[in-house]
Amino acid sequence: MGLKSIAAMMSLLVLALAYGNCQKKENGENDVSSLDATCEGALKETFKASYYPWLRSKCASCHFSGADGIIGKGFGDKNTTVAFKDFFGLGEPRVRTMALDPEHQSGLTGTQNSGIISTARSSWELGKIKFDSCVLARNGGQPPPPPVNTIGKLIARPATIKLNNPNRAGCKNAAGVVQPACILGSVATDFVRMTWNLGTDLMPDANNPNLAGVTFDIEVGVADYSPDLPTAGKNYFYYHFRNPRLTNNSGSNILVSGFMLKLNGETYFDGTTFTMLNQTVNAGVNLFLLNNQTMAMGGNFLIVPGSDLVSFMFSGIGPTTLTGTVTPTFTSLFGPAGTVRGACVACHLNGTANAGALAAFNMSTFAGVSAKVTPGNAAVSRVILRMESLITAPTANQSVMPPAPNARVSQTEIDKVKAWINAGAQNN
Repeated sequence: MGLKSIAAMMSLLVLALAYGNCQKKENGENDVSSLDATCEGALKETFKASYYPWLRSKCASCHFSGADGIIGKGFGDKNTTVAFKDFFGLGEPRVRTMALDPEHQSGLTGTQNSGIISTARSSWELGKIKFDSCVLARNGGQPPPPPVNTIGKLIARPATIKLNNPNRAGCKNAAGVVQPACILGSVATDFVRMTWNLGTDLMPDANNPNLAGVTFDIEVGVADYSPDLPTAGKNYFYYHFRNPRLTNNSGSNILVSGFMLKLNGETYFDGTTFTMLNQTVNAGVNLFLLNNQTMAMGGNFLIVPGSDLVSFMFSGIGPTTLTGTVTPTFTSLFGPAGTVRGACVACHLNGTANAGALAAFNMSTFAGVSAKVTPGNAAVSRVILRMESLITAPTANQSVMPPAPNARVSQTEIDKVKAWINAGAQNN
C-alpha cells in the first residue's frame, strides 16, 4: 500500500522531504519518544489492536520509517510508536480511503478489504471517542485550543552553507575523527534564530486566540550533504530546525497541543513527534518545547536557500487554566541556599584550597555554571555528564562529580538541573 522521519540531533534524526516510491532512505529515522500513558498511550493500544495488523501485512514494504516518498506515512513501520504517530498525524479517514481504493496498489488495496477495514474502523472510532474524553479531562474540562497558522518568513541564506557530510574528502583527520568544519552546529553561528510574535504574526482566522505577548522562535541552519562526486541535478541542501521555544508574557498560562512545520505553504507531515506535545507554558516563562531534536528537510524536495518561506501550523494553542511544571531556577539550585550548590562549592569556588582549574569552574556564580551547560540541551551539558557519570562507565574525561568519598548528587536534584538547562538555563 503506497500511502517518515524526525531525526534527533543529539545524534541527528533527519527528516527529508522526498517524492518517490518504496526505496530505503539514506538519512532518516523516526523519533520514538514515549507517549502519554493515559490518553495517547491508550489510543496507541487501540491502533495496535485495530488497523496495525492489517497495515503491517499489506503496507510495510512501502510505508516504513525512512522510505523515499513516504512523507509522514510510516504507519506500517515495525516500530509501533512510529507507526501510530504517523497514522494519527495522517488521519484514519485518509488511510481507510486508500485501503479501499483498488487503483492505489493493485492486488493489495480495494473493496476486498471492506470487511476487515470496517471492523478496524469501528474499533478505532470507539477508541478515539475515549481518547477525546481523556484529553478533555486532562485539560480540566476545557476544550482543546484552536489551531492557528503563522505567517511565512524568509529563511535567510547564510554567508557560508555548512558542509555536513563526514564522508567527504578532508572531513576526517588521520584518526578518523570528523572535523568541526563538517559538523553542522559545531559553532553557534551555524544556526540563526527566527521569531514569530503570535499576537501579530498569525494568518487571519476567526478562531485565533488572544496570544498577545506570546512569541515562538526556532533555530535554523543550512547544510550541504553533497558527496565528493555529486549527481548532476540532484539537490543536496537541507534545512535544519532545532530548539523550538515559546516565550509567554501574555499574563495567562498557554497550552500547546502540537505543531508542524510548513515550507512555502506546504505542511511537512513528517513532524509527527511534534503533534502530541500537550505542554502548558506558565505565564512569565520561556520554555524549550523540545530538546536535542532537529527537523531537517531537503534531499529530493528542492530547497533554494535565501528564497524559501517557513511558517508553522499549531494544531492547538491558546490560554488555559492548567498549570505547567514549575521549572527550577538557578538560584534554587546554585544560589546561596541552593540544593545542588553544597555538593560543588567545596572545590569549585574561587578562594578554596583547591585552586587552579577546579576553582576556575566556579559553581557559585551564574557565569561559572553557564560556561559548562548548553541551554536547551541537558544531554550534552558538561555539568550533567559529570554528575551522571556513575550511571554509565566513567572515562578519564568524565570522572565522577562530586568525586569519592563525597556523596553523589541525588538523581532527583540532577533531574532538576536538567529541567533548568532544558528550559534555557536562565539567570533566575
